[in-house]
Amino acid sequence: MAAGSLSIEQIGTYQDAFNKYCGPDGSCTSALVSSIMRSMGQNPSEAEIQDMVNQVDKDGTGMIDFPEFLMMMSLKADYEDAEDEIREAFQVFDGDGNGFINRNELACVMTNLGVALKAEEIQSMIDEADQDGDGQINYEEFYIMMQAV
Repeated sequence: MAAGSLSIEQIGTYQDAFNKYCGPDGSCTSALVSSIMRSMGQNPSEAEIQDMVNQVDKDGTGMIDFPEFLMMMSLKADYEDAEDEIREAFQVFDGDGNGFINRNELACVMTNLGVALKAEEIQSMIDEADQDGDGQINYEEFYIMMQAV
């Protein structure tokens, strides 16, 4: 179970919140997941909730027990951590902080990493990630590229 990435305190918080909404059988409907998450200060959309529930509701009943809820929250935390890491990586490459990675910034970071690339190789990397054809990489393009790795 991915719950290993959650602290004891988080598990306790999730269990307390879950128990407030679950039925006598120790489970709740997927519709109540929104209320549970909001009670913990989170505000996911209905589509996000449905996606998360679909990932963990292995028996397809539409009922979520605590282990499934814990798995769902762990997957959500892992996803948010990955997003934070990608955002931080983008900021390293975006040397001037303008929201774009240009050839010079890419070359500088690669050189600092000990990877000497020719101008053509740098341009090839930019071209591969640059979906809108503006000659630089924005955050969305960087995110897509990093997800593909």
